[in-house]
Amino acid sequence: MLGPGPLVVPHKTPGESDGRGIQLYIISIITIILASITVGARISTRLIRGAAFQLWWDDYSILFGLIFSFILAITEIEAVVNGYGEHAGDLGPDQAAVALKWFYLAQIFYKLVVTFNKLSLLLFYLRIFPSKTFRALTWIGLAVVGATGITFIAGTIWQCHPLPYFWDKRIKGGHCIRSAPWWQSYSAIQIATDVFILVVPIPSLASLPLKLRHKLGLIGVFALGGFVCISTIVRLTTLASSAGKDPTYDPIPATNWSVIEANIGLICACLPSLKPFLDKIVRTCLGQPPRNNTPNPYSRSNLSTARGYALGSISPTQGLAHRWDWGERGDGVARKEGATDSQ
Repeated sequence: MLGPGPLVVPHKTPGESDGRGIQLYIISIITIILASITVGARISTRLIRGAAFQLWWDDYSILFGLIFSFILAITEIEAVVNGYGEHAGDLGPDQAAVALKWFYLAQIFYKLVVTFNKLSLLLFYLRIFPSKTFRALTWIGLAVVGATGITFIAGTIWQCHPLPYFWDKRIKGGHCIRSAPWWQSYSAIQIATDVFILVVPIPSLASLPLKLRHKLGLIGVFALGGFVCISTIVRLTTLASSAGKDPTYDPIPATNWSVIEANIGLICACLPSLKPFLDKIVRTCLGQPPRNNTPNPYSRSNLSTARGYALGSISPTQGLAHRWDWGERGDGVARKEGATDSQ
């Protein structure tokens, strides 16, 4: 999302609309509904399987991400209702200022959603992979995501001086940072962290003692996070055209992809936790018996040498679980009592 430029004359007849604002309105509603369903399924699966009141940091992080995404949707919709998506010259300075004020808030909550999405996945990794090397990389990832999140959120809040100059260029003596390099660097960092989060678990997943098709299926679930990276790249390609001089019209393509990126991130952050839930749905649709009536490739006996945290059943003060079981506990490994980390 980019800061506004100076107001310009309209490119079309006053009152004429090409639907740019409606696009953002619809995208905001559809994507937040899909994200809410996915996060709801994640939390419901945990509670239904008897893990009530045992949500952990990755769960809380994704819930915060969903809350901020709701606020993001509200700010985008309010921006559209007040003229965002129309040419600034058609709105007049007062109405344009109201639209840009909502857009300003949307930029902040967009970055909050993206940050908490990434934190949730990294905290999820921290809970299921016991390797010291992997955990060190994950902690580094958490530090980078946290630091960049704080930096760019702060930069977004104080991008103009005084703050109201962002939405009201009539204020004398105001100025803003050069928005294009700032937001392009933000997108580049997001792509880099997306790739890191996508790639870092693959060696650990590939080493699991599973049949090839099950191993590829498990890697595939984690690899679906690549959709977030794709949406971030697409958004980056729209930034140049969004940096025009019409502050309520030109940024719409980048804004659309920002909303898509934020909510796809919520969905993809939940998919690894939802693997057993998705597996059950697929088996039901295919008319296959439940996993407990057939050999379970993720069972304790088949994965006795794999190691990881017990998701939804292990507390921060307990030791490591040693055996993956995606079929019995709902979203991870079954805990082995008294296990400790020897790596």
